[in-house]
Amino acid sequence: MLSEVEELARHFPDIPVEAIVKEDLLRSGLSWSSSALQLAANYKRKAYFICSFDMAPLDAMEQQEHTKAPEEIRLTGGPFNFRPVVVSVRLNPFSPYKVEFIEDSLVLTSDGCTISGIELQKPPEYYRKTLSNGKTITDIAPALEWGDLLYLAV
Repeated sequence: MLSEVEELARHFPDIPVEAIVKEDLLRSGLSWSSSALQLAANYKRKAYFICSFDMAPLDAMEQQEHTKAPEEIRLTGGPFNFRPVVVSVRLNPFSPYKVEFIEDSLVLTSDGCTISGIELQKPPEYYRKTLSNGKTITDIAPALEWGDLLYLAV
């Protein structure tokens, strides 16, 4: 998979490699190592408020990824020197792209090679609150795009 991304980057030098990888992540989804999921569970998790773009049914998620994975990740640095780019997490346990916890850091890998570092977002303070009807805020208005956008479900 990584060789295909590198080929596209060579063929389209005007397109930032971050954009090529982001598009491929949205197309292929992400798999997670158990240690990466364990760490991610302490950050802002996916909000299944309207629909899911995950690429596998819940019963195929043997690690219960849907209960631990974040809504988004931010890719940075790495061998391609990524500028920060936010990517929506689409779970796919069979994806060639994998989030791993290596040497105390989260990294995006493919074909055994590191592509970039990964940052996670802490949940906003209001995520801990519930409405008078008992629903959580994330059921109604989850924050997307690293907190720059609220998506309202009414």
